[in-house]
Amino acid sequence: MQDTVGSLQAHRITAAAIALTEKLESGEPSGAAVNALKAVASDNAVVSAAVQALPESVSNSGISTVQELQAGFEEKVYPQCRRAANVPEGQDGLEGQLLGSIFSALKSPPGPDEAAPETEKDESEYVLSRARRHVKLGELDKAVIELKKLKGQAAYTAKDWEARAKDRVAVEKALKVIRMECALANENLSKVAAA
Repeated sequence: MQDTVGSLQAHRITAAAIALTEKLESGEPSGAAVNALKAVASDNAVVSAAVQALPESVSNSGISTVQELQAGFEEKVYPQCRRAANVPEGQDGLEGQLLGSIFSALKSPPGPDEAAPETEKDESEYVLSRARRHVKLGELDKAVIELKKLKGQAAYTAKDWEARAKDRVAVEKALKVIRMECALANENLSKVAAA
């Protein structure tokens, strides 16, 4: 009887986890799926902790997909940050913005694998290039670490994208824990059933 109850519970958690995963991967608001998983996993401390770690935006407005973040970075964030990084110091007004646009158009960005001189490794152009490479590879956690090195207007320009990427990273980590816990629960049930 105990095995049947455990099996039923494991299947319920797994089904709710799959439903939540599908919602989170699509970027749709997932409030109902989060609540369903909370309800069936109330006795599972690991799954409950992972669900609690999900950002609030998951339930309310949904979360950006990796593809959306990649497209947004390439089309908007990267070029805007480059322009902001090329604004001459002390010229924050319209004149500075125009100069930043001109300089970023004339200046070739460094390649992602191009070795930066030690004195320039944290310069915006090199930071953006490394972040861009990480974004293209889907390594959002590494891209966020790089973007934290930006300063001034370039940092401000990347702020919203960075927050959305952090949310996606938090979701991916929570989903990894939930999937692992479901796999372990199902594996343990298989061992019990085989014994």
